[in-house]
Amino acid sequence: MRPRVPSNFTNAGYQDGSFLKEFLMNKYNITVENLKPLKTIEEYENALSNGSVDAVFDELPYVQLFLAKYGSNYMKFGPINQESGIAFAFGRGSPLLDDFSKAVLEVTESDIMMEMKKVYLGFKVPDGSQPHEPLPQSLDVQSFIGLFVFVVTLAVVAIIHSEISIRRTNNNQSIEVNIISSQ
Repeated sequence: MRPRVPSNFTNAGYQDGSFLKEFLMNKYNITVENLKPLKTIEEYENALSNGSVDAVFDELPYVQLFLAKYGSNYMKFGPINQESGIAFAFGRGSPLLDDFSKAVLEVTESDIMMEMKKVYLGFKVPDGSQPHEPLPQSLDVQSFIGLFVFVVTLAVVAIIHSEISIRRTNNNQSIEVNIISSQ
């Protein structure tokens, strides 16, 4: 149940025309040859299902749309930073959209911002030595170990109790048969 995330993204998809291409090249050292621009969520699904990309990187709203349509076969993996506060709306095709999104991401993902969150808000900054560690809310087999031990113990006690009851019933019936046959 632990998600398997590639240690490196030899082939990664991103939303064509977005700032993510430069972000992935700078943040994850992915070469331009290993990046594949994708335009629609259908292209995301095709690329992931045929193995032409290992992962698709996109902004959270677009990932949510993708998962709403194909969620049974895919999952999102983070850390995903959701910032509360001001929101902005732009018209479709606005030339400001890419530059504005890139500027917001540079501020919210900067080392200074992460340090401020750590110092002033008590956030834990992820350790860079394990970049693909599962999110704390992820479930794995270890999450169910207590439940597993409880169920196994309960089953063993139920089997032992059942066997003892059957033997007592058989012993009582054989004593009754012996008493009846001796009279």
